[in-house]
Amino acid sequence: MLAACNGAAPPEGITEVVDRTASTFLASPLPGHSEWLLCCRYEVTQAEFGQVLPDQASANLPVVMVNLWEAQEWAAEHDLRLPTAAEWEHLRLAGGAEDPAARTFANTLDLGLGRPLPVGVFERGRTSLGGYDFLGNVWEWTAESASGLRSGEASIFGGSFASYPVMVASQLVRKVHPLDRATDLGFRPVAGALDWITQHMQPAWQQAGPDGRARLAQALDGWRPEYRRQLARIYLELHPQQREFGRLLEGY
Repeated sequence: MLAACNGAAPPEGITEVVDRTASTFLASPLPGHSEWLLCCRYEVTQAEFGQVLPDQASANLPVVMVNLWEAQEWAAEHDLRLPTAAEWEHLRLAGGAEDPAARTFANTLDLGLGRPLPVGVFERGRTSLGGYDFLGNVWEWTAESASGLRSGEASIFGGSFASYPVMVASQLVRKVHPLDRATDLGFRPVAGALDWITQHMQPAWQQAGPDGRARLAQALDGWRPEYRRQLARIYLELHPQQREFGRLLEGY
């Protein structure tokens, strides 16, 4: 089964950390910010959200019909959070400009299905850092400022199976009410990379045996190498005593 950002809440053992690592991509900070980001490769699925499944084929469909509060609550239980609107747009394009051809490889209205597909179907629509379905399939909730919530507005991004491709490309955002639910509205969480590595990855690695450490090293191969090296340098400046673990982050 494909995984978005599953595992324990928060992950504790090496298996959960390996799963989380493999199911996220590492992104550079938003311009003007310092926080490196981990982003789920996929939209959260029905199985991960804990929905009762009518059949096993539904397990990898994105969860829908969740409002903003429910999405935020699930993310917090998994030591994750929703991206801000600026972060979502950055994550879609991080690592390289959008390939216009990617708009063709998305579950949008012109495909004619009228329903979501399992996450990760469109390999050719994958972003350069490894994110799937940023365009089409289902809209995705983003975190809102207090002022936005006081006005009764929240933002959703990315379009869905009910959006035309031209709309997805040029109108990636809609304003909705935080309590709205829709059959084409889900979410994709993120986490601060340094905090997550410090609180979960390093402790699990420290307690793991050779096999667990090897599996974690393999999972890290999915993160962009130059980003790993940059993040490792920052990590080691903060934790100089963790040189062995830092070399794992660096890719050595």
